[in-house]
Amino acid sequence: MDTISIKIILRKGHRSTETILRAGDYITNIKSPKGYKYCDVLSFESENEIIVKISYPRYYFGNNAYIIRQGYECLDVQEHFIKNIKQNSLLRNLDEIVLTRVDIPFTYLMNEFERFSDYINIFKIMGEVYYKRNSQGRPKAYEDLISEEKETIVYSDSKTASGYNKRVIIYNQYLNLKSKLEPEEMERTLKSFPDLEDRMRIEVSKRIRRKAFSMVEFVEEDLFSDYKNKYRKYIFDNLLNLDEIEKVYEKRIDELAYQLIEDRKSSNFTYEKFILNEIKDIYDYEILRQAINKACGSIKTRENAITTVRKIISEYEKRRKVIIMKTGEKLERIRNYIRNF
Repeated sequence: MDTISIKIILRKGHRSTETILRAGDYITNIKSPKGYKYCDVLSFESENEIIVKISYPRYYFGNNAYIIRQGYECLDVQEHFIKNIKQNSLLRNLDEIVLTRVDIPFTYLMNEFERFSDYINIFKIMGEVYYKRNSQGRPKAYEDLISEEKETIVYSDSKTASGYNKRVIIYNQYLNLKSKLEPEEMERTLKSFPDLEDRMRIEVSKRIRRKAFSMVEFVEEDLFSDYKNKYRKYIFDNLLNLDEIEKVYEKRIDELAYQLIEDRKSSNFTYEKFILNEIKDIYDYEILRQAINKACGSIKTRENAITTVRKIISEYEKRRKVIIMKTGEKLERIRNYIRNF
């Protein structure tokens, strides 16, 4: 569990803009027992509505390096929040609380010496699956222009970043926090969470429409348990759908086999040249191997070709630091992490 957004609806009555701003300032400065601020006021919809983001990890540690694993952790945060709301003269008589968004991250640990960008072929496969099931959106990657290192991958059901109803963001949590935190805070975080540099964060975010809560109901609502399994299923249906992944492989194998047949007609054909021309669509060595099996008639030709391309792909993978040889294994490893979260 990461954050939720709620709309606090106050009972109607005459109050000034200054009064509602003071109420917002009060919410922003609520501190957990450990002294961490964990609430942000996002906007004031009117003199009766305040939009608030509550961060469960920040309640426990001050930033989102802390991983929420149990529902009771969220319930403690909600209880603390309402306890403080009741201590404010304007807020204590609020009318209702409306849940508007829930974000739940799943954490995958990359192997030592792996980089986030190494997984670009995995992200592309997920992207093809997501686009097949959400044609209104378009997966996007954000990268450092100079180093070309991928930093964030976004799968959204909308073409515009702000217009989504459902979204999955995948990013390197270490780099994300490093860009936000002061050096001293980053050092404290790394000491507390030594696996941070290996974390890939897969965060599902959905806009929520459901019946409003009273303060008592909000304290007692186990949102983590309510949404965790639904969000896990969303990832398995829309990013890691095995049936759709198989179709991606089949499509790429057929396209690559056709192109290989055409290219082999050229007198100056080499497998190295062929691979360099098609590398952006070779998500997995297995795709290339099966394409060769379809394109080459004799067993000896196939065996020689596979031996040659395996050496080329292995060298390319090593030089460019991108996963190609065991893409399928990485996909299954990510599935297992999310399944067991």
